Amino acid sequence: MTKDKEVSDLIDDLEDEDKYWLERKKAATALGKLDERADKAVPPLIDLLKEETNEKVRKEVANTLGNLGANAEEAVPILAKTLIEDESKTVREWAAIALGQIGPSAKDAVPALLEALNREESRSVQKKIIFSLGKIGPGAEKAIPELEKIREESSDWGIQTIIERSLLSIKGIADEEGEEGDDK
Repeated sequence: MTKDKEVSDLIDDLEDEDKYWLERKKAATALGKLDERADKAVPPLIDLLKEETNEKVRKEVANTLGNLGANAEEAVPILAKTLIEDESKTVREWAAIALGQIGPSAKDAVPALLEALNREESRSVQKKIIFSLGKIGPGAEKAIPELEKIREESSDWGIQTIIERSLLSIKGIADEEGEEGDDK
């Protein structure tokens, strides 16, 4: 089976509302493991994220979009909306992760990431949001004042550490893995 045929079949499985939710979840997972040729799956994945009622499928769709990286740039608005509006902590967490995996191409989501960071009660989701701001890099520079404020006010060492690494990345001092880069 060719990659294009495989992608096409998986998209069909995603869009088939008569399929059991687990089959649609497996199709989303499989798409996320394919290379950039799976980018034509982004529009159906966006639709599924908007319409799906099953939390496990929505989580896997967000994960798949993240796995597609910058190829899923057109999903940034729906991932940002999901991060703010989804009732599931797990889905919000994976939407934040996906935005980070999309990286610099997700810079338009920075306002939504900041809104979600300020609204979110889950420390786990907050950490994913902060990490994702760092993965966006210099395009997230508008987040610097808010991150510095949270760092100063927080007594959570984990949050402070993630903020430090993210700030280095946003300021262009660190590489994508949060390690300090060469002096420029």
